[in-house]
Amino acid sequence: MSVLDKLSLENHNLLIDADLYLFQATVASEETICWDEDGDIWSLRADLKQAKKSFTERLESFKRRLDGGEVLLCFTTGSNFRKTVYEPYKSNRKKTRKPVGYVHMVGWAMEQWPSITVDTLEADDIMGILQSAPGYETVVVSDDKDLLGIPGTVYRPMKDEIIDVSLPEADAWFLKQCLMGDSTDLDVTQAELLRHIGGELAHKIWPQMSPPDREFLISGVTPQEWDEAFRCEGCEE
Repeated sequence: MSVLDKLSLENHNLLIDADLYLFQATVASEETICWDEDGDIWSLRADLKQAKKSFTERLESFKRRLDGGEVLLCFTTGSNFRKTVYEPYKSNRKKTRKPVGYVHMVGWAMEQWPSITVDTLEADDIMGILQSAPGYETVVVSDDKDLLGIPGTVYRPMKDEIIDVSLPEADAWFLKQCLMGDSTDLDVTQAELLRHIGGELAHKIWPQMSPPDREFLISGVTPQEWDEAFRCEGCEE
């Protein structure tokens, strides 16, 4: 079965970053309890009924904001292909625990709404693939900045903004992220090094590159389009 079989041709598809929003709903349902007067014995509980209500209401708010549409929950599962390329990928997150009851919440959500997982892929990989599929109307719902590297419509609930990302803008964002790295995926030393080096390249060297050099990186995009896509407020030319 193709991943495209999950998409609707009759209606626009809301590609939900379920990893993110289910995590948030479950964390918000957690409560710490102290069991003695000395404050020595504590436990952690989660009200999953509250978490389910919160997540359901969040999805309904997305649908209202985006004029309806077919919900498709995108989840990360299984192994990650990036670890075959770079084994320490996201090793800085090993100490971050999942909220109490999260695994149960994933199973519940997948029973309640159309959902998709693909072994070795993360949720944002799946959303990017589906967003790029020709012939389907899709909206990515995520606050993950990586999704700005995919052409199409992105709804960012945290800022309540709907962004139509053009191909030049997506390509410029992708290359900028390649140069700067991502502190959420790398350890601090790597991320800081890449951020400073990449920031200099992105904001100073890139604008000075000749049109042929730019076109060598990405063909089919004019220097004027790149200038427009890569311009950022407050950055020196």
